[in-house]
Amino acid sequence: MVVEQPIEDHAKPAYETIDGWFVDYTLNCITKSGSEVRLEPKVMDVLACLTRRAGEVVTRQQFEAEVWAGRIVSEDALTNAIRKLRRAFRDDPRQPKVIETIPKVGYRLTVPVKPSELAPARARTAARTEEPYRLHWRVFIAALVFFSVLAGFLLWVFTLPPTDAPKQPIGTGPPPLPDSPSLVVLPFENLGTTPEQDYFAAGITADLITALSKVSGLFVVAPHSAFSYRASPKSKRIIGQELGVRHVLIGSVRKSDNRVRITVHLADSLGDHVLWAEHYDRELSDILRIQDDVTSRIVGALRIQLAHDERTRVGKRYTAAVEAYDLFLRGQDHYAHRSKEDNRIAKEYYEQAIRLDQSFARAYGSLALAHLRDTIDAWSEDSNQSLERAGQLVAEALRIDESIPQVHFAKSQVALFRRDYMQAIRDAEKAVALDPNYADGYGLLAWVLHYAGRPDQALEPMQTALRLNPHAPSVYLTVHGGIYFTLGRYDKALRNFKKALAINPTTQRLRLWIAATYAQAGFLDDAQWEAIELLALNPELSLDNVTQDFPFKDQHHMDNFLNGLRKAGLLN
Repeated sequence: MVVEQPIEDHAKPAYETIDGWFVDYTLNCITKSGSEVRLEPKVMDVLACLTRRAGEVVTRQQFEAEVWAGRIVSEDALTNAIRKLRRAFRDDPRQPKVIETIPKVGYRLTVPVKPSELAPARARTAARTEEPYRLHWRVFIAALVFFSVLAGFLLWVFTLPPTDAPKQPIGTGPPPLPDSPSLVVLPFENLGTTPEQDYFAAGITADLITALSKVSGLFVVAPHSAFSYRASPKSKRIIGQELGVRHVLIGSVRKSDNRVRITVHLADSLGDHVLWAEHYDRELSDILRIQDDVTSRIVGALRIQLAHDERTRVGKRYTAAVEAYDLFLRGQDHYAHRSKEDNRIAKEYYEQAIRLDQSFARAYGSLALAHLRDTIDAWSEDSNQSLERAGQLVAEALRIDESIPQVHFAKSQVALFRRDYMQAIRDAEKAVALDPNYADGYGLLAWVLHYAGRPDQALEPMQTALRLNPHAPSVYLTVHGGIYFTLGRYDKALRNFKKALAINPTTQRLRLWIAATYAQAGFLDDAQWEAIELLALNPELSLDNVTQDFPFKDQHHMDNFLNGLRKAGLLN
């Protein structure tokens, strides 16, 4: 949303005191009793907006006009800032004493604010010297803690094992190596002159993963987990152990004018020796042939025998137009950011790619997914219209090429939201049949089976998705938690939802699941708090939105979910 520049001047004071905290706007920090917390400039701007109207309700529109004047911001920018302020002031969001949420309106500062004339150094000195006797005890306790920690550290150092085994959570170990050859393609390093070319290096990496994952005799880690090691200092051996794979592909790319330079090498993560390496210095128009060569060389180095249909699928090029391919990669980069604005930009790039090559089936499929994202995340003014447009694009992509897994992935989602559950299952199964390493395809199959009234059968493909994508994204954990919710295993549902929340704290769909789960598990206070946060994020939340966005086949599953939301204080 674009907001106009406000006319009045909203200059912040230099210093204030809020509920015993000294606020230093010049250094973006707050201080109390010697404890200092630094905050981001925008978070301090949100605090200043609250203090200017202490005791009054500040609406979202007022925050947007004063803090993000004239800029496009996501709906969750304010929510994140409020969370950081509450954490800094040690304010319990369930029983707030500093910042109160006013559902469907905004926020209110509930404590007094006083201007301060103290210089920062004097204020911090005053904070440190108040209650001197307590300070002496603090010094004594701090010294005791320091020497205890030091002793523990020295004990740890002298009892370290001789290996540099990867860190694992207590009670877990690395995934076992698959029986078949296994591989992770690490993000290619961008050696270009500008970071703007990152999209190209990321796109080359993702497309290599996509091509290699179609080989049935090869286990390939999903892009999300592979990209979690971007710029990682970990050794190939450690990465291989953490992901449970034997081989690691590392590369770099430099795109300059009409030339591209790509260096790749395939290594054994256990012995750390190189199995194959190559350097390409070609015209940019050769980029697709380079990718084909890298794929076939890897398959050869790992001594994998391809069936005839696999040779055809693995070697298939989606487009011969390099300009269209470049636009497609730009679209993929924006789509991956999962925001409303990025989704809009991604659609523009896909449409440009299609105009350059009207037989670019993969671009049609990705454009369909972007329209589906508008439907699923309620970014469209007319969800049904977005769904229908996605269906048209899928049909066109299939008319051109029926062998692209991502197109069947999109077709399955269209069928699901049309409540054609059997077709949705068939399409998801087709996607993973075409790409046996398609982690998102297995996740989709679990999602579809869940909504089709078969949550018990959804657990197996979900486990496959998690093995292929061990650094699970928020959406996987949300799907996994939803399955457990429908099975009535609320403890496991909450465990997954909390992990997802730590990754992505502002997704409306996830928070609806959490509110319903807390309520059905008997934690009504937590459920009601989630309801307050949801209404602050989306004051227009309604029963129609929920029944459209959560396509349960069985009414008793839907009723269980809706009853949880009603107990939480939503949809009444």
